[in-house]
Amino acid sequence: MMANISNGFKKVRVTIIEGCDFESFPTGGVLPFLHNCLLCENIPLDIKLIGLSTDRQDRIGKWRECKIGAKNYPFLPVAFCSKETAEHPSLVPNRAKMLAGLFVYLYKVIKACDVIYVHSPELALPFVMFSRSKKVLIHVHGIPDYAAMNSRYAWVRKSFYRKLYHKSLDVIFKRADKVIWVSKDGLSRSSQFSGLAEKSIIIPTSVDTAMFVPMDKAALRVKYKIPADIKLIGFLGRLNNSKRPELLLDAYSSLVGQRRDVGLLYIGDGELRRELEAQSKKAGFSERIYFSGKIKHSLVPEYINLVDVGCLPSKAGEGFPLTVLEFLACGVPVVASNLADIASVIKDQITGFLVKSGSAIEFAEKISSALDAAPHLRSNCINMANEYSADKIGSRVFEEVARVAEKCSVSNYGE
Repeated sequence: MMANISNGFKKVRVTIIEGCDFESFPTGGVLPFLHNCLLCENIPLDIKLIGLSTDRQDRIGKWRECKIGAKNYPFLPVAFCSKETAEHPSLVPNRAKMLAGLFVYLYKVIKACDVIYVHSPELALPFVMFSRSKKVLIHVHGIPDYAAMNSRYAWVRKSFYRKLYHKSLDVIFKRADKVIWVSKDGLSRSSQFSGLAEKSIIIPTSVDTAMFVPMDKAALRVKYKIPADIKLIGFLGRLNNSKRPELLLDAYSSLVGQRRDVGLLYIGDGELRRELEAQSKKAGFSERIYFSGKIKHSLVPEYINLVDVGCLPSKAGEGFPLTVLEFLACGVPVVASNLADIASVIKDQITGFLVKSGSAIEFAEKISSALDAAPHLRSNCINMANEYSADKIGSRVFEEVARVAEKCSVSNYGE
C-alpha cells in the first residue's frame, strides 16, 4: 500500500531529474524505467520533470508539457543536446550539459519542488551545495565509479577527474535522505562511501510486460527478411566496450564450427559497429550477421522476438540490466555473464544459462545448449519477467519517494 502523504494538504511536489528528454533520448535502461514508473496509476505526488531537450523549438528554462502515455507532466528543459549518432558522438557529455543547466536554473528547480529525485548521482550536486532545505532521493542504476572508469570520454577516465568525481559522490551520498539501488552488487561495490547502508534500499529495475510480449516469430522473420530456418542469437544494447559485443562475435565464430544453423543479430548501435561489421565480413560471416542500427524503442520488442536466445556478454558495472528482463518478457532465454544481480533472474536450464569464466568458448557452449532448450524454457522466462512488471516495481519506487516526502514539513508545501 502506498504511504499516506497527503494528510489533508496539497500533494508533495517532487521533481524527477535525469539527463534525458523523457521521450526517446538517450537510449538505455534508465529512460524506459522512468516511463514505467510514470505510467503507474494513482501516484499520490505532484510530479514535475527536469531534463534535456533535443528539440531546437524548445525554449530552454521554460516549462512545457511532456506527454508520457496518456499522462501529461510539466517538463523543464535546462540544456540542449543534439541527438548524437555512433558516427558523430557529442563532444561534451550530456550529463555535463545537464549539470551546467541545473546550476543555471537552480532557483527555478528549487522553487518547484519539495523533494528532489535524481537518477544520476552527480546531478544532485547543485542541490547538495545550495539547497539544504529540500529532501534528496538518489536512484543509482549501476556502479558510479565504474561508469567514470569506463567512459568513452578520455578526460573523464583521467585520475584527477575520477578522484574529483569520487569526492563529489562522497558529499552527495552523505547529504542524501534516501538512496535506491537497482542491485545489491551496486551497493556492495560502493561501500567506501560512508553511511550508505543506513539510508539505502534495493529495488530492481522493471520491464513493461504489456509492451514486451511474445509475438509471431515466423511473421517477423518474413518482415525483416531473416531466414526462417536459422537459430538466431540476439544482442541488445549499445555497441561499446563495456557491453563487449566483440566477445559475442568470437563466440559465434566458435559456434559455427560446430553447427551451421545459427545467425547473430545485433540490436542497437554504437561506436564499435563499424569494427564489428568489418570483422564479420573478414571472417566470412556477413550473410548471417545482422545489424539493426539505431531503432525506435517501440520496435525493440519485434526485434527481440526475431531471436531464439538473447546474450549479455557485458563485464562488471551493469547493475541490474533491463535488457535481460526484456528478453525474458518476450519468452526468450538468456545466456549472460555471471555478474551483479543477474543470477537472481537467469537460472541455469530454467530461464537461460550463466557464463562464469567470461570466455568466448564457454559462451559458445552455453548458447548452443540454450538454443536446444529454448522452446522448453519459454514459459519460465515469461513468468520470471512478470515478477518485475512495471506496476509492481513502480509502486515500490513511489512508496519510497512517498516515505521521503512524509518527512517534508507541511508548512513548506506550495512555497
